[in-house]
Amino acid sequence: SLYATFALIDRGDCAFIEKVFNAQMQGASAVVIVDNIYEGLVTSVAPDLDADDRVYELISKVNIPSVMVTKAQGGQLKDLARAEADGSGEQLIVTLDWTSSLNVTA
Repeated sequence: SLYATFALIDRGDCAFIEKVFNAQMQGASAVVIVDNIYEGLVTSVAPDLDADDRVYELISKVNIPSVMVTKAQGGQLKDLARAEADGSGEQLIVTLDWTSSLNVTA
């Protein structure tokens, strides 16, 4: 299918990789994590060095894309999703484009 389901998840409470893994297990094809504070865009969301082994094990189990957006961007996405859900807005289509946010380390 051209259209797939993505999860729109608020930041907080657990590691990013846990959020992505849990969404994947529920059938999401991609994850958009919404920052929970107003700040510049965070482009690196690697687990903390002191994270437990379970978190690192999840990294190899995730096979869907994920991205983090600012709180303001996430608010816009949430508003559009609500409008679609209640019939007052058009279909929400999200295109994930990594070209301006790639943060590659070797």
